[in-house]
Amino acid sequence: MIVDEAIGEAEGTVNLHYQLAEGEVKIDKNSSRVITDYPGESNVLLQCFSPKGTEMIEEEGWYSLFYRERAKRPAIAFNIDKKSGTPVRYVTVIYPQKKVDTSMKISARIKKAMEDKLEVEVKIDGKKCTLKYQL
Repeated sequence: MIVDEAIGEAEGTVNLHYQLAEGEVKIDKNSSRVITDYPGESNVLLQCFSPKGTEMIEEEGWYSLFYRERAKRPAIAFNIDKKSGTPVRYVTVIYPQKKVDTSMKISARIKKAMEDKLEVEVKIDGKKCTLKYQL
């Protein structure tokens, strides 16, 4: 799980970007979820929990193994407009999988957000865990 936070007085679009490995990827914009479907047993489910109004978009992604050569790869971004003084928090769960499981139910929410502490509750298929961060 990753918590990204944009704080301060600045206004504008906050972008959270993810570049994935080349291969088959299922993108579900309704649930802000990405599931890889690579050959073998190295897949992930990525789901971003963000403020209402966040837009998930597919981007152009590239990688290069050799100079002057490039290959496409999946890329996504989660974008939201930030107002002055209002923090923006994204909670992203990245769950490794051997087999692709699109039915997995994941939820995450920030329980407490104070100046020096942050508590995040994550549920994966009904199992709950509360993570506490000392900032």
